[in-house]
Amino acid sequence: MGDWKGVIIEESLGNKELLEDAEIVGRYKRDLESEGEKGLFHFYKVRVSDDVIEKVIRKGKSAIKRGWYIHLCKDDLMVIIYKDRSFRHIKGDKESLVELRDYGKSIGIGDARLPDESFLENPWA
Repeated sequence: MGDWKGVIIEESLGNKELLEDAEIVGRYKRDLESEGEKGLFHFYKVRVSDDVIEKVIRKGKSAIKRGWYIHLCKDDLMVIIYKDRSFRHIKGDKESLVELRDYGKSIGIGDARLPDESFLENPWA
């Protein structure tokens, strides 16, 4: 078993202290013209150890802005962190996937941006 891997978008954070608890292993910028908030966004590929995953989830729920999420994956497990709420998903569990996606829709995330199991195969996508 390895560390948790995922992506944090800098502009999604109201408080950037969360980045201090993650190891940043890569960075890239992407222009997102099709999103509600348009412009250049800064993506951080992160690695989080088991020792601090619960802390990152807790801090993430308060740091992330409404309408955004953070995904972290490890093996067949995925954690999705929204503002004030998080979900755990095990690969193949359709019920939990529907639940976390429905919640994302309820806070204004469009279908094309909703989390899915492809993150388990490529958590730094």
